[in-house]
Amino acid sequence: PNTRAGEARIDATQHIMAHRPPTAMRPTGDEHADSPENPASARVLVVEDEPGVREMLSDLLTAEGCATETVAKAAERSKLLASSEPPDVILLDWHLPDGDGIDLLPALKQEWPETEVIVLTGFGTIEAAVEAVKRGAFHFQTKPFMPDSLVLTVRRACEHKQLRDQTRMLQHAVSSLSGSEPPTFK
Repeated sequence: PNTRAGEARIDATQHIMAHRPPTAMRPTGDEHADSPENPASARVLVVEDEPGVREMLSDLLTAEGCATETVAKAAERSKLLASSEPPDVILLDWHLPDGDGIDLLPALKQEWPETEVIVLTGFGTIEAAVEAVKRGAFHFQTKPFMPDSLVLTVRRACEHKQLRDQTRMLQHAVSSLSGSEPPTFK
């Protein structure tokens, strides 16, 4: 890829971060700590080959209260999958030095079906977005992006995951109350 274009994207994103209000889009009190809109305590995995972008994403999400882990290559997949706790959200770069993130997406979804994946790319097309969603992505985000927009997307992914988890727990509770028979509603 064009190194100058990559550096310009990093510089633009760092400029936006420097001029961003420090508490943008964050709740002010603990009363919202477990809210699905608050990514605080969410585990986010960043798979991004550009060091400046990877660091910026980690810093941005850490400032929002997320626990972040980063990797730079698809080959680090074994490190990812060996994690004892699956991430809530993965930010996955489409183009990685040793393969395409889009090819890694199905394996990640197979290993962690409840994890939401947001695909990041500097080469966004409608066809690429459709392909990412077909392979299991929650969202498709083009670069450069506005940091607040990405934080909002991560919040929505966390909320979606939390709602699915709650639905699954309720289905299990109803199933156990009805003697493992599916409930009949009239």
